[in-house]
Amino acid sequence: MKKLIQFPEKCIGCGYCVDIDSFQWEMDNEGGKAILKDARKHKNYFFVEIFEEDIKIHGAVIEACPTNCIILQ
Repeated sequence: MKKLIQFPEKCIGCGYCVDIDSFQWEMDNEGGKAILKDARKHKNYFFVEIFEEDIKIHGAVIEACPTNCIILQ
């Protein structure tokens, strides 16, 4: 199983991740940044475990992010 990781301090709130995958992402109306839904926090990042069959959609989100604050590990 892989991990989808977000470094929230690098997020600028562009919303591309939400546009591509609103099932996994939402915008924080107060903070103006993207939120990785159902994520767990570890040190300075948030993560969720994902299935291999979902890698394609997550790859599109990763490529769209202008600050590279989303990675797959």
